[in-house]
Amino acid sequence: MAGIYLHIPFCKKRCIYCDFFSTMRGEQKATYIRTLCRELADRKNYLEGEHIETIYLGGGYSLTIGKRRLRGNLFSYL
Repeated sequence: MAGIYLHIPFCKKRCIYCDFFSTMRGEQKATYIRTLCRELADRKNYLEGEHIETIYLGGGYSLTIGKRRLRGNLFSYL
């Protein structure tokens, strides 16, 4: 069983304890999501049909990109 980590670097504010790359520049969200979707499509065969049990979202506050984008754009590639 496989797990996939998706780095979502967008935050409402920067936490002083966080070591992940993150940004508060929301104007980059659409470009980032398109690029991430393209990479997911390019790597689709990487797991060779193995079942994905867990999807980890991290790096920032993933809901800053919106639930619709998560469900519609990103998860459609998995």
